[in-house]
Formats: sequence, C-alpha cells, structure tokens
Amino acid sequence: MDSQIKTIILTIVRHGNTDANVKRIIHGWVDTPLNNTGMKQAKEAGKALKNVLFHRAYSSDLQRASKTCRLILRENKKSSINFEHIIEDELLREQNFGVFENESYDVENAAVKKYGANFTPENGESDITGN
Repeated sequence: MDSQIKTIILTIVRHGNTDANVKRIIHGWVDTPLNNTGMKQAKEAGKALKNVLFHRAYSSDLQRASKTCRLILRENKKSSINFEHIIEDELLREQNFGVFENESYDVENAAVKKYGANFTPENGESDITGN
C-alpha cells in the first residue's frame, strides 16, 4: 500500500465587530449583524488572505460569521470558490449562553463570581470541559 502524507492548512477567522461587541452584550446564538467596523475588519482580513488558496469555506449560519466569510472570499485572488460555495452550519456557532443571551457581560460576570467559572447557564451550553 502506497502511503502518502497529505497536508491540510486550516485558516480560522473570527467574525468582525458587531454593535453587541461594542456594547459588551452577550450574543452567542443571537444573530447580530456586523457593524461598519466589522465590515472593514472583514475586508481587511480578506486583503490579508487574498493570496491564500481556499478549497472550501465553512461558516456559522449566523450573519456576522457568514458576512465575514463572504467579504474575505470577495477579496481573494487565488481561489475559485465564492460566497455561493460557503458551507454554513449551525454546529459552527459560538456557545449558547442561554438566559445570558442579550445580557451585559456584567450579568454573566456576576454569575461566574457567584457560581464559579464552570457553571452552565439555564438553557445554555456547558463549557468545553463538559462541566
């Protein structure tokens, strides 16, 4: 059997800025759009990645991530894929913060102080350690 080594290069980009980021509002599963700064950030990321050859593009189904991905691909000069090829999947969403969605970071910080860093918010997802 002929064994070949294959290399996979994975490029991960965080979505651009949103008004919820600016206002320090938790928006894990809340579908907040990019603001003007976020649009500029996504375009700049696209310019920085313009010579990277992408074979596939995956994104969360939330508009802030999807729009960031679209703007990156629009700037790209090496790839034959475009926004129509983006594979959007809800499994790529940020953590669901349950009752803390649309709340101030201060509300979550107070809960963390009271219950500890590894608690799971009501109707939310546990942290990545499974606690």
